[in-house]
This record gives sequence, C-alpha cells and structure tokens, in this order.
Amino acid sequence: MHCARCLIFALLCLTTNSAFAECYPESAAAAERGAREARTWQALYDVYQRFRICDDGAVGKAYSASVSALLTTQWSSISDLSKLVARTPKFRVFVLRHIDSSMSSTQAQTIIRNADETCPRGQRSLCSAIAARVRSVAIR
Repeated sequence: MHCARCLIFALLCLTTNSAFAECYPESAAAAERGAREARTWQALYDVYQRFRICDDGAVGKAYSASVSALLTTQWSSISDLSKLVARTPKFRVFVLRHIDSSMSSTQAQTIIRNADETCPRGQRSLCSAIAARVRSVAIR
C-alpha cells in the first residue's frame, strides 16, 4: 500500500513538473537561433519539438518570421508541412498561431494566392486553414 502511494506521488510530481517547465535563457537563445535559421518545415519542426516551451518575445517573433518565410518562399514543400502536422497535430496549431500580423502585406498576398490557387491535391484542409488565418490577421 505504501509503495502504491509512493508511485502515485512520483507520477504526480513528474506531470506537475512538466506542466511548470521553464524556458531558461540558454534555451530561449537556442530556440530563437534555430527558428531564425530554419529553412525547411522539418528544421522548424525540430526546433519546435526541442524548444516548444520557449514561444514568446523574441523567440515567438523568430518563429513567426520563419513560418511566414516558409509559406512564402517554400510553398512547394507544403506537403512536407502536411505530413508533420498529421504526425503532430499541435504543430499545426503552432504554425497557424505564428501566422500573424508581423508578416508583410506582400507575404500575406502570396500565401493567400498559393493556398487558393496552387494547393496540392489532398491538402485542401491545411491550405484553407492557412488562407483563413492569413485573412484574419492581415486584413484588419
């Protein structure tokens, strides 16, 4: 009985500690650098997986810049993004959240045009979500 209580306590401690994890300055610096340097969806996903706890301030801005850049200049790799969000649905939420008003109007227009006109077969749900998000933050 005593061991069962210890096990339950240990499990609670583990889940509680992860819920209150912190983004330490070293992690934030690495996340920001990784986000700025991400040139593919896989690279951005890897940074997200490693540093997802760090997602505000300069790090959040770097994530947003990378998402806008990837959607603008790497549209041909949207199927790569689709595979990643299918595997990790929270990454879809992350990407959509980082489509924000920091993008330029040219980026917004390019992303909407790509999503509406050159969406690959089988990717309509993702393309529609991307276009809707851009429209909601770019047209205010």
